[in-house]
Amino acid sequence: MQQTTRIQHRLITDAEANRISELMQKHPKLTLTELRICVLIERGLTSKEIAETLSSSLRNIENHRYRIRKKMEIGTPINLERSLKNL
Repeated sequence: MQQTTRIQHRLITDAEANRISELMQKHPKLTLTELRICVLIERGLTSKEIAETLSSSLRNIENHRYRIRKKMEIGTPINLERSLKNL
């Protein structure tokens, strides 16, 4: 399972570099970790799956999601995945 996680992480870094650059230009306040989480959210991963992929805690991912919403000015009732895909 952990090897699969590493492979997925590498694929994000390689295949999603353009998307990360796009997001970085539109939202320069986002950190690299937040940008990676945005890409994983766009892929439809749950917070738990993102935590496993990035070898992080669920609480840490929830905090990142909160900060992403705040920096991008996305309200709570709005679906974060849908908002990111519409950028």
